[in-house]
Amino acid sequence: MDQDNVHIKFKKSGTINLKSKLSARPGLILDGSGERVKISKYGISLKSNSIVYKIKFAKGKDDALTLKGNYKNAWIHHCTFSEYTDGLIDITREFTMVTVSRCDIEDHSKTMLISAGPDAKADEKIKVTIHHNYFHNLVQRQPRVRFAFVHIFNNVFEDWSSYAIGASQKSRVFVENNWFESNSHRDQAMITKVGSDPYKGYIKATGNYYGSGSFKRENESQRVDTPPYSYKQMMQTADRSLYRDVVGNTGYLK
Repeated sequence: MDQDNVHIKFKKSGTINLKSKLSARPGLILDGSGERVKISKYGISLKSNSIVYKIKFAKGKDDALTLKGNYKNAWIHHCTFSEYTDGLIDITREFTMVTVSRCDIEDHSKTMLISAGPDAKADEKIKVTIHHNYFHNLVQRQPRVRFAFVHIFNNVFEDWSSYAIGASQKSRVFVENNWFESNSHRDQAMITKVGSDPYKGYIKATGNYYGSGSFKRENESQRVDTPPYSYKQMMQTADRSLYRDVVGNTGYLK
């Protein structure tokens, strides 16, 4: 292990009720494997080279995880998120090279924000990968993206009540081989005009499954980048097998 890393491994299960937002140092590895660890009341602010693994975040103030500032490299893997008063995962102010994978994300409104405002043009440097997550019983922002490049593949989006993916401010969003199905707002699986932001985002959508009448909404797809990494070896077809895999193998207990 790098000597600059701090690996926190829990010896027993339980709930940690934070008294205030925790600002972590760079190199944090927060590892809940083998136990049932829940963090509540407040969230954590991450910096460079961080890993959050097998932790449940539920019923807290502000954001569950905040990734803010000119930092890079964070992996959020096999976590469960619900019911914070603001966002669940917010990635802003140039924090880049972030992966969110195999997480169970539920029961919330402002789910995930990437770039905080319509004037944050420096957030063009942000790159985020979101794969094999289960988004369900949510309102919006799965994620909401400004300026950044975001690759969204092999996720399940189920029962949103406003929209699933929102892209604005010339963000580049590649939506690939996901499962979309909702009982309401079926036409809002992805939108390219969000709120009062003056510019649309660019969306390229390919290989997705659209159930219950949902459908794709692309915008100038030729402007969307090719992901700068190899990932085809983990890519799955958007079919019932993917649905079972994602629903059955996400979250902090899987």
